[in-house]
Amino acid sequence: FMPNPENEDAVNVDFSTTVNVPVSHTDRLSTSLYYIDTSASLSPQNSERFNSTYTKRLRLAQRDLTAFVGAGQQRVRYDSLSSSEFDRYSLSTGFSIPLVGHLDYFTNYEYSWVYEEQSGDLSTPNVMNAGLNYNTRLTDAWSMSSSFIYRNEEKTEGTNSFLAGEDSTTGSLGAAFRPNEDFEFF
Repeated sequence: FMPNPENEDAVNVDFSTTVNVPVSHTDRLSTSLYYIDTSASLSPQNSERFNSTYTKRLRLAQRDLTAFVGAGQQRVRYDSLSSSEFDRYSLSTGFSIPLVGHLDYFTNYEYSWVYEEQSGDLSTPNVMNAGLNYNTRLTDAWSMSSSFIYRNEEKTEGTNSFLAGEDSTTGSLGAAFRPNEDFEFF
């Protein structure tokens, strides 16, 4: 940590909170707020982010489809690096549906508008994810999860785009041991 010599009494703040509100037995609203102020560091940054997502569970052809829509806003400012300052607004949507047993299919899409403070440029990066998730309980204490995901990033040319513009395919496999509710190893 390199302290800010111009503001030796400053304090860094890193705060986040999430509120989940059940709207009905099938609907939920989740809102998150993130705030970072690194005034005490050598390169001070101020970042604010707000996300809100509405999720609904629907019965479709004898299966429980879960769908969501969301919106977000992010503002990032630096004391000495104005070329990295931006405002980002985003909309997202997606769904997941069980296929067979513990295997689910999911897809989601996020479209963003990124306004670069210094240049005044506006870019519209977007990302689509689709894949399969498998989760199962092996015993009372052991569970297993795996996933296979395809990711497609588009329109990522902006200076402050949060995406790399790459298509990727990833897979993961995991296990968790939880002998009681106070201990989990994964």
